Amino acid sequence: MLDEYKPYIHERFNAGVTNIKQIWTEIHEMGCSAAYGTLRDYMKPFRQVGVAPPGRPAAPEVGEATTWLLTRPDNLDGDEAVKLK
Repeated sequence: MLDEYKPYIHERFNAGVTNIKQIWTEIHEMGCSAAYGTLRDYMKPFRQVGVAPPGRPAAPEVGEATTWLLTRPDNLDGDEAVKLK
């Protein structure tokens, strides 16, 4: 439930916003439906270390990955080839 919002969460935490309630409110305003406890549990390691690791991009949609796998590599554009790797 947090995958789409993880880069934002990491960015906010590393910018000094360590209040989980504030970040939870912000992502809910953006459309996230995750429970407060889900965010709290996700952010617990950040609070222990004091920094959030760089956010990873979200996993591709199933249809998108299927297209990459079923298309001849030389027919993929540069961006698709990089994402496939």
